[in-house]
Amino acid sequence: NRRPEPTPSAGERTRERQRVMEALLQLALDQGAGAAPAAYPMNTAAPAGAGAAPVGDGAKIFTFGGANGTASDIVALRVIEHGVHKRGVAPDGSDEHVVSTLRPFTFSVGLYGSNGADAEMLVEEHDVVQLTAQLLFENGQSVATLPGSPAMTGELAMLAQGRATFKIRLNVLSSQRDGQRFRISVVASGSRPIRGVISEPVRTITKLHRAPHHPVDKGGTAERPRVTKRQADSSDDSLPLSGDDLLSGPAERPTFAELQRQLEAHGQAIAKMVQRQQRLEELLASVQAEEHAQVPKQVRIEAHEAAAHPPVRLEEPMAPEQLRSIEL
Repeated sequence: NRRPEPTPSAGERTRERQRVMEALLQLALDQGAGAAPAAYPMNTAAPAGAGAAPVGDGAKIFTFGGANGTASDIVALRVIEHGVHKRGVAPDGSDEHVVSTLRPFTFSVGLYGSNGADAEMLVEEHDVVQLTAQLLFENGQSVATLPGSPAMTGELAMLAQGRATFKIRLNVLSSQRDGQRFRISVVASGSRPIRGVISEPVRTITKLHRAPHHPVDKGGTAERPRVTKRQADSSDDSLPLSGDDLLSGPAERPTFAELQRQLEAHGQAIAKMVQRQQRLEELLASVQAEEHAQVPKQVRIEAHEAAAHPPVRLEEPMAPEQLRSIEL
C-alpha cells in the first residue's frame, strides 16, 4: 500500500507559481535585451561572501564586447539591497514587501561575473554603464500611466565600481490596480551584454499603519482593542473609520480600497480648490494694482491727506434771541 503524497499547501503552490513566473520573466528579459546566457537565477541575493569580494590585482577589466571581451565574460546584475518601508503578510500567508507612495526607497544592484573562473565575484573594474529601472506588474506586464504621471521616479543610475543605487519612488497604488503587486526591472543601456535583473514583488500603499498607543492599567498590562476579521486583514494600511456613514457596523463598512479611492478623490478636489483660491487671489491683486495705477497721483495724495487730517467742523454763533432765551 502506497502512502498518498502530501498535498502541497496554498502557500507552497503560490511560491511554486511565483518561481515559474520569475523564470519566465527572466527569460523574456534576456531575450528582449539580447543578453548572453547568464550564470545566475533571477532575483536572488548576492552569493555568500561575494558582496565584498575583491576583484584582485590581476583581474580583467570588462569591456562588454570590446577587444578584451570573450564569451566567458558572463556578467549579470544582482539585487544587493531592496529597501522597503515595512514587511507585510500576503493573502496566502507568505511575507511580502510593502512600500509607501509618499516616501522614496533605495534599490541597489551589483555587477557579478565569473570571468572564466569558478568563484563568483563582484566586478569592480568595468566601463561606465548607465542603468535604467522600469516598473512592471508582478506578471511582467508594463504599467500604463497617463501622460505627465510617471509610474516611478528615480529610474536612472550609473554603475560604478560594480554597484549602482537607485532612489526610487513609486506613484501607483496596488489598490487602484486590482490589488496587483509590482516589480522593478533593471537593464543596462545600449547593447551591453549584461543580464538584467527583476526584483521581488512589492505592494504599494499610501500611509504606513502605526499601531495606536494603548494605555497601561494598574496591573501593568496594556489594553488591546478588539479587532474584527476585516480590520485584521487590512491592518497594514487601514485608515481609522469615522463619520456617521461608517458607524453602522462591520458588515456595512466600506473596504479599504473604497476608502482609499474616496480619500484620494477628496485630496484631488482639495488640491484643485487650493489652486483656484490662489488664482483668485492673484487676479484680485492684479485688479487692485490696475485700479490703483489708473487713479491720478494728485488725487491719491489728496485722499491720503484727507484721511490723515480730517476737517474740523466749526459751530455757528447763536443769535441774540437764542442767547436771551438761554439766560431766562
